Amino acid sequence: MTDYSAFSRHAFDALKGESSAARALADQLAEAVVQDLDTLIGRRLSDIVAELNRLGHELAPYGDQRPGDRAFRDEDSAEHCRLRVGCDVIISTGYADILAVDDESPLESTDPDSDLSFDQLTGLISRELGARLAVGDDPSTPEGCDGLAELIADMVLDNFVIRNRTVPRYKWRPR
Repeated sequence: MTDYSAFSRHAFDALKGESSAARALADQLAEAVVQDLDTLIGRRLSDIVAELNRLGHELAPYGDQRPGDRAFRDEDSAEHCRLRVGCDVIISTGYADILAVDDESPLESTDPDSDLSFDQLTGLISRELGARLAVGDDPSTPEGCDGLAELIADMVLDNFVIRNRTVPRYKWRPR
């Protein structure tokens, strides 16, 4: 198991006022958690794939297998996938002093909740796009773009509460 002492409250508090450094430490924490979870999840996912293969499927690893990003496919041809089983682990981290807009920006965030969700949303969209492209969706056509947009909208609505914004997300910093 990973030694998490580098991610103590004291370590984060020591970075007060340094959003970029706090964001980097939070990102390192997310990576450490993914590494730890991948050991457990990867082993169990392999057992599940083996069981499905015993039941007649022919699932094989597909694409790059990285911690937190595992995919298996049962393909009968290069154009047709019978079954796809994937596991995408998303760890979202943040700390009170982390802002999406850095301290040097002329903009100031007015919505810290959105700032904390930004990385998670970006990761979810990236994984959904990757999964859809892997099964042959074509974003170069209007139909393909509509299909991808619908899947991403579903994924966002499954993971986030959406509300209409009543104030701008950023405001100009006073000079």
